[in-house]
Amino acid sequence: MAVGSSESCIRLWSLKGETLKARMLDSDNQVTEDEGRSMRKLIGHSAPVYSMSYDPIYGSAQKPSTLLSASGDGTVRLWSLDTYTNLVAYRGHNRDPVWDVEWGPMGVYFASASRDRTAKLWSSDRVTPLRMYTGHLSDVNVSRAM
Repeated sequence: MAVGSSESCIRLWSLKGETLKARMLDSDNQVTEDEGRSMRKLIGHSAPVYSMSYDPIYGSAQKPSTLLSASGDGTVRLWSLDTYTNLVAYRGHNRDPVWDVEWGPMGVYFASASRDRTAKLWSSDRVTPLRMYTGHLSDVNVSRAM
């Protein structure tokens, strides 16, 4: 379970009561895991976190590998759920709060919605939006990628 907060962070827990183990490379470039924690904190945003979306690639059979988050700092961030680190900060909403973010069904594209009165379509492998949807008279509060 992921919870965004007004403290600019995201807290993660396992609903199965498992410890959340971070994978990392040791000095010999071997993958190791830490001892795990019951709760993980993702730090990187500088304003409240309003929305999050787990990647849909694995479905419900396996745990997701990434998480998107939208914040009042005007960014959408991509997080690794293997290392619990920020992978990318997507900036494209002119520092206006991003109210919502949602993965598309294939896990490559995602949509964002902002106070800047736009919705944007992104690809996770690019730092600039693919498309911008304008013409709204006020905030765009919800986004869905299909």
